[in-house]
Amino acid sequence: MKPYPILGLLASGLFALTLVNSTQAQDLSSNNRLLLTENSSDAIACFAQVRKRVLTHNARLKSQSATLRSLRAQTQQAALLPNPVITFEAENFGGGRTENDLEYTGGVSQRIETGGKRQARTSFAEANADAFELQRGIATAELLANARVAYAEVVAAKSRVNLSKKEVAIRREARQLIERKSSHGGALRLEVEKAEVSLQTAVVVRDQRLQEFQVAKRVLASLWGSNRPHLEIAAQELRLDDPEAELLRTDAREIPQIAFAKANRYAAEQFADMQRALAVPDVTVSARYRRFDATDDHAFVSEVSVPLPLFDRNQFASVGAEEQLKASEFDVANTQSTVNAELESRRDRLRFFLRERNVLQKNVLPQTERVLKSATEAYQLGRISYLDYIDAQTTYLGRRERLIAVTLSAIRNQVDIQRLNGTLMERITQLDQGKCNAQ
Repeated sequence: MKPYPILGLLASGLFALTLVNSTQAQDLSSNNRLLLTENSSDAIACFAQVRKRVLTHNARLKSQSATLRSLRAQTQQAALLPNPVITFEAENFGGGRTENDLEYTGGVSQRIETGGKRQARTSFAEANADAFELQRGIATAELLANARVAYAEVVAAKSRVNLSKKEVAIRREARQLIERKSSHGGALRLEVEKAEVSLQTAVVVRDQRLQEFQVAKRVLASLWGSNRPHLEIAAQELRLDDPEAELLRTDAREIPQIAFAKANRYAAEQFADMQRALAVPDVTVSARYRRFDATDDHAFVSEVSVPLPLFDRNQFASVGAEEQLKASEFDVANTQSTVNAELESRRDRLRFFLRERNVLQKNVLPQTERVLKSATEAYQLGRISYLDYIDAQTTYLGRRERLIAVTLSAIRNQVDIQRLNGTLMERITQLDQGKCNAQ
């Protein structure tokens, strides 16, 4: 056998093996790209991405959208006329009768609704659907408000983690400084042990803050139905967007909860009208054709029937509907006072937190940072005690922590004001606009 065919087979085998390896490498590359895509989908660059995920995947919003479609379908159903009824009747057949004795009747009957029942029924169904649509808008705003606060809590948790890491670095630097002084006799061994305890305590707090950060991310991801808390948050610090706009007054007619209460009142009015219309008896009109085989005759029969409203006049249902209407009027008044009072309360709280935040940013934090730097230099020179040095560190870190808490509280009140006065959807749409691409 010549070697050439063998070489050809070997070359073919090598080519096939190379092709398979290349295909596998492409598959692995595709899998890696898919994995990177999945991982990148968990990266949150701004709140616009959170908003899109919540609006797209939240099960509660999907349920309410389906319910609204159901109510709109019921509105169309309410506008339909009653179906006519076709009857057929045969007599005198079977038994001892002959076929010449057969009599049969065919006819059609139609119930005619009186008292404006169909219009009242349709108006009530439309009012009920309109009220639910407002309710769905309120629920959507509440969900986005929760998402905005949850996102702020994640960013706040991340800021606390960074602050805890900085605290660990400060405590470690302090321990090293005290150890150097102790080695030269400038500090007691007890101070070194205290510095070590402070460092280990800061490490424990850092680990706790890391766990809280994971919990906050899990809560945020649950809003769009995800159970994976491994989100990559790009924001490094909390941002408060134009909080002064929430301190302005808003016309009460624009408040969604008041509009929903008024829509419920209108639906109650339509329901009362419908109950009054149901008290009017309907008329049923019938037309029949009758055939007599015995005499070879036929006849036409017509009938009009009206129930006598002697006992059931829908009187108690009408009374109940009137009471519901009165209750809805009280609900409107109560909602107006409650929402306006809550708005004023939220505005007062927001003003307080904004003033405190301004003082912290402009005065307190720069001052405590200078004090910490001076205290570190003074302790190195032996001019202040260890307790004064630790107190300067604690004060600086505590004010940084307070700034995070105050900013988060301001965001919560800002979002609540936006939710109550009906500006949340517009403000959230503007939030982070142009600063990231929603994915």
